Amino acid sequence: MAPQVSSKESPPNYTTTDPITDGPSMEEMSAAFANLNIPADPPEFPTADHCLAHLKLLNAFHALKEDTGYTDGIFGVWDSRVEVYKLESVDRDKALAKTREKRWALFIARAVERFEEWWVNVLCRRENGKRLEGKEMLADNTMFTKFMYMGTVQKWTTAMLPPLGK
Repeated sequence: MAPQVSSKESPPNYTTTDPITDGPSMEEMSAAFANLNIPADPPEFPTADHCLAHLKLLNAFHALKEDTGYTDGIFGVWDSRVEVYKLESVDRDKALAKTREKRWALFIARAVERFEEWWVNVLCRRENGKRLEGKEMLADNTMFTKFMYMGTVQKWTTAMLPPLGK
């Protein structure tokens, strides 16, 4: 049972903190990531270092999304054209937010196409693999239900990573 609090008592004191000025500096945060200890064989349960690396990756994706969304003209999507399609019930800020989401969606779609091309042309050729087709994805097809046990385990190297260029 929670302790009873008299209505005459004043609330506890607190101080506000500004995470930008009161938190760790960018150098301190980067230093924490420089010393991550992530073993080659993953443990059964993620460690604190795994969580930190995951948060850093999520932060990088968020920054990429923001940069992509706010880059006017990327993929031929211009903020100045928002007025042309403006509906009376939709204000400009909402339309601009949708424009930023459209840029991000185009970025992701193109990244998926490039990744798929790399996967098929690089990884599938390494062990003579092939794409699964819709007809092979039926529940009774062992090709689909056991695909993760086929092939050989690969030790990833930097040479196997997908390209980052255009």
